Amino acid sequence: MRVLFLLMLSCAAAFGQVKLQNAKLQNATISNVGPAGGGGGGGNTYTLLTNNTFNASSGNEASGTVDVTGAKLLVVSISQYQPGTPAGPSGGGYTYQSCPPYGGETDGIATNQMYYVTNLAGGTTFTLTCTRSYVIVNWAAFSYAGTTPTFIAQTGAGKKATGGTSSLATGSLAASSGQYLFVTGSAASKSFASPSIDGGFNPPLQAVQQGGNGLWGGLAYTNSTASQNPTWSFSADNVAMGVSLVQFQ
Repeated sequence: MRVLFLLMLSCAAAFGQVKLQNAKLQNATISNVGPAGGGGGGGNTYTLLTNNTFNASSGNEASGTVDVTGAKLLVVSISQYQPGTPAGPSGGGYTYQSCPPYGGETDGIATNQMYYVTNLAGGTTFTLTCTRSYVIVNWAAFSYAGTTPTFIAQTGAGKKATGGTSSLATGSLAASSGQYLFVTGSAASKSFASPSIDGGFNPPLQAVQQGGNGLWGGLAYTNSTASQNPTWSFSADNVAMGVSLVQFQ
């Protein structure tokens, strides 16, 4: 009987040791699971909610409905053909922060300019208007996992309608820490098919031509922890272009 009892104790100890080892392994696995919504920025990532485009021909203002329900950031890209400084957007009672315009010609042909709003708490649908004719308005509304979107930096470039080239880079913006949202807009003086953008950006959300004058406007974005310098490519030569890039965290 004593031998049997000692044998049972030995088996129980052995099984208890195996169970303890498994518990340690489970705890180690759990401790390696990152927080939900992670990705370099503590989960403060942007998600596209809605986007659309509208335009205006000669003598008309561009006007359309914008839906910012649930969004914390609105980015508006205005592409224009007519010479002169683009008119900024208005609507919804918001103040639109502006970035510098970038154009292909000194007289303003094929110019792109970016605007943004970061105080969209409680936002809904409204009418956005741009009073300048010969423009394309592209917009995108984003949700944000953090408290308030923060504008970091902007850059851009322009190209005249010479040289035969069909591509243009925005210029580089650095990602110092965490995850950033990069949004880029463009304008071109000729119509073309299948425009594209590199650098891990999504295919252009909008790729539209305004009327019969050959103006084209596009918008694209990416969430990234890396620095960005996207290049827009067009299927036409000798195109006047303006491209912009804005960065948020």
